[in-house]
Amino acid sequence: MDKMRLNSHTWDLIVVGGGPAGFFAALACAAGAPVGSPFKILILEKANRPLGKVLVSGGGRCNLTHACYDPAQLVEYYPRGGPALRGAFTRFQPSDTVAWFKRRGVSLKTEPDGRIFPASNDAQTVVECLLDAADQAGIRLRTRSVVDAIFAHAEGGAARFTVALNASTETFKARCLLLATGGDAASGTAGTPELAESLGHSLKPAVPSLFTFRIPDPRLEGLAGISVDPAGLQLLNEDGTPLRAPGMQQLGPLLITHWGLSGPAVLRLSAWAARELNACAYQAGLRINWLGEMKQEQALADLLTFKEAHAGQKQPGHQKRHAARRRHERDAERQHGAAGQHHAALADRVGQHAGEQHARQGPRRVDGHQDADHPRVQQKPRGHPVDHRVVGARVQSQHADQRAVEPVLGGLSAFHAPSCKTTLIAPSR
Repeated sequence: MDKMRLNSHTWDLIVVGGGPAGFFAALACAAGAPVGSPFKILILEKANRPLGKVLVSGGGRCNLTHACYDPAQLVEYYPRGGPALRGAFTRFQPSDTVAWFKRRGVSLKTEPDGRIFPASNDAQTVVECLLDAADQAGIRLRTRSVVDAIFAHAEGGAARFTVALNASTETFKARCLLLATGGDAASGTAGTPELAESLGHSLKPAVPSLFTFRIPDPRLEGLAGISVDPAGLQLLNEDGTPLRAPGMQQLGPLLITHWGLSGPAVLRLSAWAARELNACAYQAGLRINWLGEMKQEQALADLLTFKEAHAGQKQPGHQKRHAARRRHERDAERQHGAAGQHHAALADRVGQHAGEQHARQGPRRVDGHQDADHPRVQQKPRGHPVDHRVVGARVQSQHADQRAVEPVLGGLSAFHAPSCKTTLIAPSR
């Protein structure tokens, strides 16, 4: 069907947005149409091709859904909107998603953490399934179609909506309209918020969610690539007290990156704390328990064993020291996995940092006070939780409307290895 014929008549349904939500919604409407009566559906997508984000989801594998089949339990995993989602999940839940794809020949697999992927490990499998299903249902698709405005008409006429696109050079008419744009404020085009508000809907402002922490802290340098599973994270107020809200503590895999911290635990924490962090202008602290579920006594014993195994070694030069440190980390990883490697690196880093501070600034008091020129070394009792407050951190975040922003976290920083009794405090830079 050419462009002229596409806009020459009134559609029963126009879906704005050719992503997975738009396609699945269009397919659901087509399946629910009365038997024997043609139900004309058109999907408008602004990109050159539809379903582009499916191809990059799940690391290119596309995690379709999660193996949780109790709607009451499923809503507990959502930071917001649980009561509203409960009814929707009662009508259509992950087991229905699994059955839907299996009926269309897509084999699935469930991973130990509950994520469900196509057995092919290729997101293209999902894209082809959705495109084939839409074609079989008679759903029409038009790409490179940027919707500029939508006009609602009074009841009575055949067309209740007029959709203007491509600088209002074309219009389409529809009896029903479904918005599934996802939004992209950075592109300068209208998204779901603007289009929905133009039709009289009220929306809550979007805030960043599902972002990693950008932490330019020199004590994390050289540790990129080290992962700890599990590690504990807890968000703190500026005064160091825990934030009191659901989801402010997370336990899971944590990855040290070249820019700060990432991994599932960080992403879950950013999602649950999305509005709390936005409300406090991203001025918050972060406490990290590098031990995860390991007992501190076991971690201390591991570090003492490591120290004894390498006692008496001469202080090497810079290059030899770096090579020795990496060798120590590999030894620790062989003995105790990634957590052992991380603890060895932390022990070396804390010792090196303390030595550099002493050589640069000379002796200082250990009294819990801070003078005008120097950071303080605050004595803490044995067994104090491992604590890391974010130093001048930048958060690489993703708006709900898909716009990348970088709000700034501030406050003091505290960082120490599990075996240390002291916490190094440095002012924000």
